[in-house]
This record gives sequence, C-alpha cells and structure tokens, in this order.
Amino acid sequence: MSTEFWLRAATNSALIVAGVSALSLVIAVPGAWLLERTDLPGARVLRKVFTLTYALPSYLLAISWVVLANPNVGWINLWAEKWFGIGKLVNVYHLGGVIFIETSVVFTILFFNFWSGLRQMDPALEEAARLAGAGPWRVFFTITAPILRGNIFAGLVAVGLASLASFGVPAIVATPARKFVLTTAIYAKIQEGSPQAFNEALVIALGMAAVTLGLVILAGRGSKRRVGLVSGKASRAARVELGRWRYPLAVGLYGLWGVLVALPLAALVLSSFFAEPGVLRASNLSLRAWKYVLFTLAEFKTALGNSLLTAGAAAFAVLLAAMLVAIVAWQGHHKGRRGHRLVGRAAEHGAMFCFSIPGTVLALCLIVVLTRFSLMNTLTILVVAYGLKYATLGFQTVRPSAFLIHPSLLEAAQLAGAGFFQRFYRIWLPLLKAPLFAAAILVFMPCFSELTMSILLYGPGTETLGVVLFNLQEYADRSSAAVVGTLLLGVIVVFRIVAEKIRG
Repeated sequence: MSTEFWLRAATNSALIVAGVSALSLVIAVPGAWLLERTDLPGARVLRKVFTLTYALPSYLLAISWVVLANPNVGWINLWAEKWFGIGKLVNVYHLGGVIFIETSVVFTILFFNFWSGLRQMDPALEEAARLAGAGPWRVFFTITAPILRGNIFAGLVAVGLASLASFGVPAIVATPARKFVLTTAIYAKIQEGSPQAFNEALVIALGMAAVTLGLVILAGRGSKRRVGLVSGKASRAARVELGRWRYPLAVGLYGLWGVLVALPLAALVLSSFFAEPGVLRASNLSLRAWKYVLFTLAEFKTALGNSLLTAGAAAFAVLLAAMLVAIVAWQGHHKGRRGHRLVGRAAEHGAMFCFSIPGTVLALCLIVVLTRFSLMNTLTILVVAYGLKYATLGFQTVRPSAFLIHPSLLEAAQLAGAGFFQRFYRIWLPLLKAPLFAAAILVFMPCFSELTMSILLYGPGTETLGVVLFNLQEYADRSSAAVVGTLLLGVIVVFRIVAEKIRG
C-alpha cells in the first residue's frame, strides 16, 4: 500500500476538517446569536439568505471561485493587475481555498443547530444575568454558550463529517495543485484501474466508514447532553440593543454573505456569457456557450434526462420507504409494540449512517456489493445510491407528521372493515400529503445535482448533470461548465422557492 500517499491525504483531510470547523464556529455561532438575540435590522432576511447556501452543491461555488481566483485568468487577479499592477493576488488552488469554499456551505449546519437551540432556550437566566449587571458578551460566554454546548458540539461534528465527505471542492480546487484528500485519493486510485489500487481504496473507504460511525455515535451522545431550558409558558428573550453597532454589524453580515455566496455565483452566471475565459471585454460577450450546451452537446441532453429520471425515482422510493417506516414507528409509539419500535429506530439510524458516511465510501461499497448483480454502469445503481444516501431526509420529514395522526382515526377505519391498503390510501396518504411533497423536494434536490457518488458509478450513457459539469471543468471547457452550472443553480433556486411555499 502507498503508505506515504495515504498519510498525506489523511493529513490534508484532517487539516480541512479542523479549518472548516474552526471557521464555521467563528461565523455561525456569533451570527446566529446576532440574528436571534439582538435588534439587528433585517434579521429575517439575513436568516433566509444565510440558510440558502445549504441547498447549493459546494462544487458550484468551487467552480465559481475558479472563475474569480484562478492565478492566471481569474477575474480578481486580472483586475488587480490592471488597476494596481499586482499579479496573482489570490490563488484558489490550495487547501486554504478548500477550507474557505467548504465553510461557505457547511457553516449553515452549525448555524441551524445553534439558532434552534436559542429559540428553544428559556431566556430567564440570560435576563437575570443582565439585571445583575452582566454585559451581553459576558452573558453569552457564561450563560448562553455553556447551556447550548450540546448544540454547538453536535453542529461541529456534523460540519466535520460534511467536510470530511466532500469530494467536488477538493477535486476542483486542490487536485490541480497535487493536493489529495481521502475522497479524491480514493477516486484517483480507482481511476488507476488495477486490482491493487482498488483494494487500497476499499481498505481506506472502510476505515473512513468506521471513523464516520464513531463520530455519529459521539454526536448522538453529545446531543443527549443538550440542556435546553424551555419554560412552560410562551416566553421570548428581550432583544439586546446594539446601539451604534446596529447598522455596521448588519452591513458586515450582508457583506459576508456577499463574499461567501453572492459574488462567486454572480461570477459563475456572468462567465457563461463570455466566449473566452479571462477576457473581460464587452466584445467577448456571447451566447456561443449556451447554444453549444443546449443544442450541440449531446452529453448534456442525456445527462439532463438521466438526472431527472434517477432523482425522481430515488425520491419516489424514499417516500415509499419513509411512509412504511413511519407507519411501523407509529405502531410502536401508539400501540406500544416493542418490535415495531425497534424496527423503526433501526431503519432511521441506518439511514442516518448512510447519510453521514462520505458518498465516495458508499459508492465504493455499492460497487463491491452490486457488481455480481450486473448493475454496474446502469441507472439502477445510481437510484440505489441516491436512495440510501438521502433516505434520512424523507424519514425525518414524514415521521414527525405521522406521529400526529390520532389512533382513533385508524381504529374507526379498521372497525368499518377497511384493510391495510384502504387505510393507507384513505387516511395515511391524505393526511401526510404536505410532508410527503416536502420530503420529495428535499430528496430530489440533492439527487438532481449529485456528483460524489455519480462520478464513480456512472457508465457510458448514464452520465448525470453533476458528472457532465465536472468533466467539462476538468477538460478546461469552462464556459460550457458555467452554462451547466447556471442551469443547475436556476433549478435549485426554483425548488427552494417551492419548498418555502409548501412549508409556509
């Protein structure tokens, strides 16, 4: 085994996990506190724009930052050289670039954890400390943060797992600089095609699965230690007055979101209209790349159909599984059936584990297991992979709503002679229509733009949009890659708006 190669990859992965976790902590926790506990203007809008990034595939931001910070033709470097005479001001191709781009997406996980803790926490202790003369920061560090340390810990573990599992950002940003992490190293070994390289990749993948399992268990124990003091009556914390810092902090947070998300995505969209990358002239504006992708590139049309088909099939399969698991768990909860309760918990924990492990590892395990069934290079294996990876999104959306259905409804239908399928069709489906539709969108969105597993499982004729985009970027057809990325971004924004409407 190439020990030195894997040690460097593991070291790079550890550095990225540590860097992303630390930077996420600096951004997410103070940001959530400012939005929830202070009189910051525009807090509601800021909360929406900050959480929007979680719906974006991180590799889209990686491609966007290549447009901006490529050392040779990046827009920032071209402008810096033109106006200030400074060449190669920024360079995205290093581990620091990976940490920055990953943080811009995954910090929202910690943001959600801490923000939800703040909303559930009884503010009486904080108000008592303020009445005793403690300032806002002292209250935060002595009261708020210690009480919500479980939320912070669980959020940090989730951030670490997400950054450890990332493939697209390191592949686009770090691999050109010959910096490998564990996920890209596994991909590189599989691409070699030799049995020895495949066995090496499999051993490392199993090790990553074991580490992931340990972190999931650790996060579960940490979540049990959460101390959320919730009062019996409705109470809301008094807003901390920021005074003269009110508007500067709001501008700073908007500026932070602009740098993390708005600026790179705007660059991605604009770059799709430039015929030659890096030539920032009006004469370079063109629809040539759009015409090529939409009307000439046969792989795009195939990939679009494959992505719609596999994402739709995976969402449908997850909904069926989520309904069955919810019914089984409901039986265990309301009827006191221990066996049903254990089956429901086992299914939910298994789905959570599949969601937590890196997609590269899951894809490699499927290659080993499903090769004997002649499913390789088919759309079926992609549907199976997507369903396993994102099943927990359906389970967590459908199960809470299912538990709200009163047993008397099912008992009355059973006394009237309705069998299981009649009860399923006439009671379960109508009452769970909204959460099922929301779960379908939650599963469809990441499957439609999935890259990490698809790049290992696709074959001739089974390319997906993520694979086509990655290949275009890898083969330096950046204008076409920007077109595909812009189309993906548009679809994601539309589905995000639909999901918000349903939730509203």
